[in-house]
Amino acid sequence: MGDLFTGLLGAGTSLFAGQQGAKATGQAGQQVQAGIAQGMGAVTGAEQQALGAVQQGQDSALGALGNTYGNALQAQQMYGGLAQQAIGAAGNNAQNTLAAAPGQSLQAQTPYYQAGNQQLQPYATAGQQGLHSLQQGLAPGGQFTKTFDPQSVVNDPSYQFALQQGNQGIQNMMAAQGLGGSSAEAKGMARFDAGLASQYTQQDYAMYNQQQQQQLQAQQHLANTGLQAGGQLNANAQAMGAQQGQNAMTAGMQRAQDYMTTGAQSAQNYAQQGAQYSGTLENLGNAQAGIYTGTGGQIANLATGAGTNMANLFGQAGTAAGQTTMGQANAWSNAFSGAGNALQGANLMSTLGGGGGLSGMLGGISNFLGF
Repeated sequence: MGDLFTGLLGAGTSLFAGQQGAKATGQAGQQVQAGIAQGMGAVTGAEQQALGAVQQGQDSALGALGNTYGNALQAQQMYGGLAQQAIGAAGNNAQNTLAAAPGQSLQAQTPYYQAGNQQLQPYATAGQQGLHSLQQGLAPGGQFTKTFDPQSVVNDPSYQFALQQGNQGIQNMMAAQGLGGSSAEAKGMARFDAGLASQYTQQDYAMYNQQQQQQLQAQQHLANTGLQAGGQLNANAQAMGAQQGQNAMTAGMQRAQDYMTTGAQSAQNYAQQGAQYSGTLENLGNAQAGIYTGTGGQIANLATGAGTNMANLFGQAGTAAGQTTMGQANAWSNAFSGAGNALQGANLMSTLGGGGGLSGMLGGISNFLGF
């Protein structure tokens, strides 16, 4: 009877210890799985945070690049507009200069032109008068168209004096010869008168032609003088006009070229400033985008590292909890095994006459287990 009870008690304690061990093993597995699940959740959350950080960094970088390129485009348009305005202003200034150059040149040369004309004007006036007299003298009935009148010799005082003296001399000579009033005297006087008239006619005709020629030449000289003066005036006017045009064109082209050069330089400066400003904005945008991208990557790395560390901690915590549960189960198993051994010992002592060892041991075990 004692052996049977002892065997049953040992089997019962072993069975209970096995149940506690199995229960502890299940609890340890559950704790390990819970730790793994918490670790996976931490990793998933860290991955989502990292993905969000990377996405935010990319969005910030794209926004920075968009703002930068927009500012760069505005800067290029602004400086392009300034360059066009500079070129347009230079073109307008060049046109205004070209338009004003002839007037300025004329204003500068007019006093010299007027002074030269004033000096030539008397000759031109005399030439006009000579031309007028020449035109009148050569007109029908004019002075230079009249022919010599032989009757004009009769009215010549020198002819009349020579005629009187000659006839008187003939009369005195004939009277001395006793031929006064004779036909010989009349014939002599007639021959003398005819010869004297012929002589004076030739002289007066030659003198008349000489005078006409001199007057004609004088009027022609005046007309030629006026013609030359007029030609000089015309030449002066043409020279002035040509010089004026040349000076105006030279000055205008030079100033226009200066304006165009200045406008082109201004446009080039604006274009360079726009390119520099645009390049600076692009560099700043790229740098800012790099910072946002790098910051997102760093945050992602930190989040991933934190998730991995949390997963390791949760895994270690689950393993430690499982080990603790297994330790408790082993303790219970050892305790029941010890109790069974103690019962077997007490039973053996009772058999050998040790008294109420079995009942006392059972009472102690019941108190220990809380029965």
